[in-house]
Amino acid sequence: MTRSQPHGEQEPARQTSARKPATRYAKGVARHGEILEAAKRLFGERGFTGTALRDIAAECGIAHSTLLHYFPTKQSLLMAVLGERDQRARSESEHLDHLNDILDFTRRIATTQGNDPAMIELTTKMMAEATDPAHPAHEFYRARSAQLVDSLTRLLEHAKVRGFLREGVDPQRAAQGFFALRDGAQLQWLLDPTSIDVPELLVWYQRSLFTGHDF
Repeated sequence: MTRSQPHGEQEPARQTSARKPATRYAKGVARHGEILEAAKRLFGERGFTGTALRDIAAECGIAHSTLLHYFPTKQSLLMAVLGERDQRARSESEHLDHLNDILDFTRRIATTQGNDPAMIELTTKMMAEATDPAHPAHEFYRARSAQLVDSLTRLLEHAKVRGFLREGVDPQRAAQGFFALRDGAQLQWLLDPTSIDVPELLVWYQRSLFTGHDF
């Protein structure tokens, strides 16, 4: 006759079994993040066309077949990398309806240079490659550029109505100029990091748009 389990206690085997799915999930999330970080580095260093999935798998120290379990194609991996950054940018640009919010938003854009240089390198190289309509990221960057300009234009229009823009500043042209300046400055920074201070340049441009405010 077997002794019954005391009420409220679980058998050790069941406890171990319950922990396994959670452990596997946590490991899967961690591995997913490792793959994205490795892809970001290699795509930035070698470009999309110059990077193979096997290279990324080797960078992570995993088998090629393991990587394919997470990302079946190089295109799906690229879009995951780009989508992660795009999601962060979108969340930061929501609910900006006060001048200080607008200034903080553009200031954050200006200072991302030092926060994530690998992503800056990736974005600049990918945008150059994606000018080819056949590139898998072509539509992503076309739509993203339009969305960024549109979002900043609306914020600047709001600032203009409230009298915060300098006289003669056109919101749409100012928004286009901001991102054109950022993209060009980042390219120059990649060529020679000592030749330009991108955040300082963008903050200077920001100051030229508004009147009567300290930054």
